[in-house]
Amino acid sequence: MTSQPPLGPIAPGRRQDGRRHGGWAMITIDSQRASWQEFSEIVARLNYLVLATADDDGLPWASPVFFRMNEIGDVFWVSAPGSRHSSNIAARDAVAATVFDSTAPVGAASAAYLVGHASLVHHAGIAEGLGTLNRGLPEPNQLDELEVTGAGKLRIFRMRVTDRWILVRGSDPRTETEVDARIPVEPPH
Repeated sequence: MTSQPPLGPIAPGRRQDGRRHGGWAMITIDSQRASWQEFSEIVARLNYLVLATADDDGLPWASPVFFRMNEIGDVFWVSAPGSRHSSNIAARDAVAATVFDSTAPVGAASAAYLVGHASLVHHAGIAEGLGTLNRGLPEPNQLDELEVTGAGKLRIFRMRVTDRWILVRGSDPRTETEVDARIPVEPPH
């Protein structure tokens, strides 16, 4: 198990690396790994994630967005280019996201956590973005190129994911503790 702050309230202040922290800590167990399949199953059954961005001054913003993940684990979504989170990405590309089912009963949740860098998808990536986003959508809901280019009101964004974790319940033998924790995910092959 890694040496992280104890679970529970932490006095706001500075971490050992000098960055600010505060609020609640979650234990990360680096000695265990979740499989790509386990991670993919969580992500594949859900349609929305909460995207965390920050502006130039570091002011955070969280937005729910419809998303799809491609076969290498990058995440695509569509947003209005003038939305707050889109503007934040233009200023600062570091992002984080959480995928979870908000209707799950307490004690039965599953979740995936993602960290990476996001950017607007340009011409060469439009076809891949549309193919990924439209996968599994009924035809009337599918996006087309006119909606995400030129005078279209939406744009495709891509998060190149650098790190992934899943939530594991305190009863999971991988946690080494009685409280929920997160464990890193093996990258796709």
